[in-house]
Amino acid sequence: MLQSAGRQVTGRYAPVHRWRPNRPMSAKESLLQFLSREIGEEEHGGPCPVRADDGADGVPQASTFAASVFADIRQKMVSLQFRLEETQKELQLANEALSARKISSDQALSRLHDEHAGHCRRLRDEYEAAIERQQTFAREILAEKEALSKKVDELLDARDRREKETALKLERVKEDEAKREKKIREMVRAAEKARRDKIIEQMRATIKQDTIRALEPEIQRLLDANAEEKRRAAADKDEALRQRIEMDREALAQMKSDLDAQHGRALEEERRSAQERLARLTMERDLAVEEFKRKAERDREDLLRRADLERDEAKRAFEEAIRKLRRELDSALDDRNRLAKAVEAVRSEPVTATCAPVPDVSLDEKVNAIRMQAESDRDAQIRLVIDRLAVEARQAKAAAQEELREKCEELADLRRTLADREHRLTSRIEALEAQLTEAEDALATSRQTVKTLSFKLTEKEWEVAALQESVDDANGKERLARQRLEDARKENVCAMQELRERCGAKVNEVSRALDEARREKEKEMAELEQQVRQAIAGKDAAIIALRDKIRTMEADHARTDALLRSQRDEILCQLE
Repeated sequence: MLQSAGRQVTGRYAPVHRWRPNRPMSAKESLLQFLSREIGEEEHGGPCPVRADDGADGVPQASTFAASVFADIRQKMVSLQFRLEETQKELQLANEALSARKISSDQALSRLHDEHAGHCRRLRDEYEAAIERQQTFAREILAEKEALSKKVDELLDARDRREKETALKLERVKEDEAKREKKIREMVRAAEKARRDKIIEQMRATIKQDTIRALEPEIQRLLDANAEEKRRAAADKDEALRQRIEMDREALAQMKSDLDAQHGRALEEERRSAQERLARLTMERDLAVEEFKRKAERDREDLLRRADLERDEAKRAFEEAIRKLRRELDSALDDRNRLAKAVEAVRSEPVTATCAPVPDVSLDEKVNAIRMQAESDRDAQIRLVIDRLAVEARQAKAAAQEELREKCEELADLRRTLADREHRLTSRIEALEAQLTEAEDALATSRQTVKTLSFKLTEKEWEVAALQESVDDANGKERLARQRLEDARKENVCAMQELRERCGAKVNEVSRALDEARREKEKEMAELEQQVRQAIAGKDAAIIALRDKIRTMEADHARTDALLRSQRDEILCQLE
């Protein structure tokens, strides 16, 4: 046993002295044989047999020295056993400290993971809140668009009602003209009847003149003179009537030209102002849409940049935590290796100058097993931490990509919504332009109607002139026809005045409607601009709040790092 246990500090075995029967044993060999026998007796519980050929004179001389050496060896072995037990206790304490450190490291990792999950949840909640605000703003814009569409529909309905009222008024005017024409026809029939009566009277007068021609030549002369006077008076009256009719015709033509010029100027001015308002509104709408697009693009870029910065910061924090854990595990393994080396040094310390220490193979195996177990546990723990962090990084990256994709989809939806709104507004503006063109066509139709009525009035004037010529010879009927002509002229003047007033009222009504639409449009644009400004202010406030939250999170992260460093220092102090 002593021969197999003769290992030095360097790890090599001492030379083994075997017994050879061909030569006499020395005192040293006898001492070693005696010690081996004593140790065998202690191990096997009985005396060790003595060889017959041992040197008889060498053993009695070395027995006392061997007993003292054996006592010293036993005392050293007891002390070594005690030191080995203390070393095992220290190793157990070191393993317990290593387990506690692993538990604290796991707790720190779990806390860090929880903090990261909470941070991700907060970021997700903030992003969802920002998305909700943007969706609310888009819904408000859509509601405003619906309100504008309703107002435009109301304006179109009002325009249709006004057109219907105008058509009804034109129908009434046509009915009045038909009634007046009927009256004029009745007057013509009455004039024809008067002419027939006049012819009958003339025939009677002719018969009467034939009967009294031979009797009363002086009466004929007087009648001729009277007829000449009547003709002259009729000629004078016809001339005065023609002059008055010509003056009335010129005044009517002047009034019509003035009315047409006034209507043309008003229509041109209204068309120009409407085109200017339309161009201004289109420009303001394009500017607002472009500004909103640029703002949305900047917000998306800011969100992407902040997400990248936060992801990089979280990744650096995870890598720093992994490096800290690795350093702590390496320091723990170094402590354990130092303890193992101390145990190995205690075990390999030489007993005496003449004999090698007794090795403990089971202790070496235990130390190696503990070392291998610790290394495997460390590698497994590191692999688990690395795998968990890699999975978390992949999940965070996937979540960030998903969030980015959702943001891009929302931005695309918002762009499509804006494009649809722009297309609808353009269609509505084109419809308004078409309605304006229809109104212009209606006004042109009204002008044509006025011209037709003027032509009819001229024809009626000629008919009145013909009627006046037909009733020249009848004084009473002439006065009646003149009175009727005057009444007809007054009625025509009243009709023209009424038509002029109606046209002026129509123009004023259209002008008021256009002014009201312009004011409502300006008011709606002002409200839309105010809402856009409020939305921009709210987004700026949200950005400021996000920055404050990020600074708060950075401060919390710094406090967490300080707490982890203090805990690590406490653990290192406890281990030391």
